[in-house]
Amino acid sequence: MSEDQLARIPVDEGEAGVDDWQITYGDMVTLLLCFFVLLFSMSTIDPAKFEMTTAALTEQISGEKPLMPIAEVIAELRAAVQRNKLEEEVTISSDGSGVVIEFASSLLFDSARAELNPRGRPILEETIRILANLKYERYGIEVEGHTDDVPIRTLAFPSNWELSAARASSVIRLFIENGIHIKRLRATGYAYTLPKLPNRDPQGKSLPENRASNRRIVIRMYPQTYRTLSTELRAEVERLNLLRGSERTLESPIEPHPTQPIPPELELDSDMKAAPGLENPSPSAPGREAKPPGRGNGRPKQQRESERPGPR
Repeated sequence: MSEDQLARIPVDEGEAGVDDWQITYGDMVTLLLCFFVLLFSMSTIDPAKFEMTTAALTEQISGEKPLMPIAEVIAELRAAVQRNKLEEEVTISSDGSGVVIEFASSLLFDSARAELNPRGRPILEETIRILANLKYERYGIEVEGHTDDVPIRTLAFPSNWELSAARASSVIRLFIENGIHIKRLRATGYAYTLPKLPNRDPQGKSLPENRASNRRIVIRMYPQTYRTLSTELRAEVERLNLLRGSERTLESPIEPHPTQPIPPELELDSDMKAAPGLENPSPSAPGREAKPPGRGNGRPKQQRESERPGPR
C-alpha cells in the first residue's frame, strides 16, 4: 500500500478524544482520592459522633436499631450527675479515644490525702455500676491522677508523682471491689505535667482557680483493640494449657524405662562369663559349692591363657 493510499484512510477522531478524556478524568479522581485520604489521616474522629452517624445509616438501610455503647454510657453518666447535682464538679465528654469522666479532686479527696472521702464516694460508686454493665465489658478503663504545681513533701508523698499515682490507685481499688475485671483497668499518675489551664500567669503569679481545675481525677473508657483482646486470649489459653499439662504429669504413673537388648557382638562368651570378677554366683545356692577364686574349669592354665581373647 502506497503512501497516498494510507493518507486517504479516514481517522476516527471521536474515539481518540474519548480516550484522552477518560485518562484525564482518571488522573483527577486519583488525585482527589489521595487528597481525602491525607485529610482523613490528619483528622481526629469523635467516637460518639461516629457511632451515631453509623447507627443512623444502619437503621435507614436495615430498619433495625443498632447498639450505641458510647452514646448510651454518656447519657447514663450525665443523668447520674444531674441526679446528684454535681454538674460543677463532674463533667462527661468524649474525645478521640472514647468517653472522658472528669472529677474535681476536692470532691473525692481531702488536701494532701489519697483516701476517698465520704462526699464523693456515692457518685463514684454509681459511675462504677454503670461501667460494670455487661454491654461495656469490651471497653477498657484508665484512671488518671493529676495535681497542680504546688510541691508536696510529706512522709507518705515525697512529691506530686506519688500523690497522683496513689489517688488513681485508690479509685482503681474501688473498681475492683465492685467487680470490675482487673484486665480492663489501668492507673496512671501524671503529677502536674498535663495541666488543663496554666498554673501561673505570664508574670509568674499563681492562679488559684486554674490550679483547682488542674487538680482532678480523669476516668477514660475506650474500646479495647482486637490486638489487645487477642493477646489476652492467647495468654489465657497458654496458662490453661500449662495447668492441664501439669495435672496430666502428676496423674500419669511413672513407667519404667524399657531395657534395650544387648547386641550379639557385645555378648560375653562362656569363658569370659566364668572369669573371676565378671560373675558372682551366690555361695548359698542349694546343692552347689562355691569355687574358690583363682581356680579354672579343670583345663590346664596354659590352655586357658591361650584361649583368652585380646592382646596380653
